[in-house]
Amino acid sequence: MLKIKLLIVGVMAGAMFCVALPAAANPLRFPTRAFYSAAEEDVDLRPLFAWWSASQNVIASSQGTNGPLTGEQLARLLPPRPLERWLHIMATNFATSGDGWTMAASLEDYPGHATNRAIFLKHPPGRDRVNFLWIQANAAQISLAISNAQAEVQTSAADVAAARARAQSFAPPGVLLTGDLATTVGDLNNVVNEDFKYYKESQRTLANLQATQQAMNAFVAEFDGDSFYKLDFFALDTGFSNGVLPVFDLGELRR
Repeated sequence: MLKIKLLIVGVMAGAMFCVALPAAANPLRFPTRAFYSAAEEDVDLRPLFAWWSASQNVIASSQGTNGPLTGEQLARLLPPRPLERWLHIMATNFATSGDGWTMAASLEDYPGHATNRAIFLKHPPGRDRVNFLWIQANAAQISLAISNAQAEVQTSAADVAAARARAQSFAPPGVLLTGDLATTVGDLNNVVNEDFKYYKESQRTLANLQATQQAMNAFVAEFDGDSFYKLDFFALDTGFSNGVLPVFDLGELRR
């Protein structure tokens, strides 16, 4: 029963966690965004990402012990900003509304220069949030499953060695076996083969679980240890309203 459970856990771990991953607390992800309309096509955000990273360093070295720089000061200090309609948005509270999320967001046009307002976000990062919540709920279970799988690999390896020793004790090298003895040794060799097959399966299960945990750890590292999901992306200010709130759009997230 333990063997069956371990194999099932290994399969479920790989199936449940979407490892085309993603994150938050790091907005410089998914540099390509896809749009399916005549007005917008695929957008390459890499120039903006590079400008943002460089600007953070410039601002940190220029600001010193003074207070935050104004928008005018930042505009004079920094090189021209690419993709000006793409703002850095951060939010922790959001609600599903039709085909998007409504939220109270912090909007940055320059690093550290933010305004707060309610917005409507199209193409919200639902899978990103699902992955985060799945990890929060299953991290301990995966760790336990890995410990059990490691023990099972060791046990199954010992079973293979013991089965081989039994078979060899009945069939020393160079001895011709006949009759019941040959049948017994054949049965023992079948046991060796079955034990070895399970040993290889348990190794694959362990590798699957470890790969899942590695992907989970890499994903969680993007959240700076936060225990709650934080939306942290660049999004397009569409310039439109849904009748109540300004509309922003993440586009379809692509690596």
